[in-house]
Amino acid sequence: MTTYRLWPSTSGPSSPVSYSGNFISGMTFCVTSEAWFMGYWWWVCGSGGQSTGPTKCALWQVPYLNTQNPVLVPGSVVTSGTLTAGQWNYIPLPTPIRSEEHTSELQSHH
Repeated sequence: MTTYRLWPSTSGPSSPVSYSGNFISGMTFCVTSEAWFMGYWWWVCGSGGQSTGPTKCALWQVPYLNTQNPVLVPGSVVTSGTLTAGQWNYIPLPTPIRSEEHTSELQSHH
């Protein structure tokens, strides 16, 4: 089996950007062949006060029609443990999820 990452292994930013209010980070990607979703990668800056507390992750399937809402993928919600600053943190799913070919997915972090 070949393993792919949506994010490179290079470092992210050294300090965070400040936002006020609630914030959900997300990224959309398209599955072009059968794949297994194994977990989430989350970058925590090395300085600047980004939280290393647990983060909640989820995977949503995005419908082709923009008049429909995304659907939460069963078994995709997981909360990390304490995160490590200055590196990518891997947050595994308890059980890998099969992604169908030609689907659009949205990964989110709360």
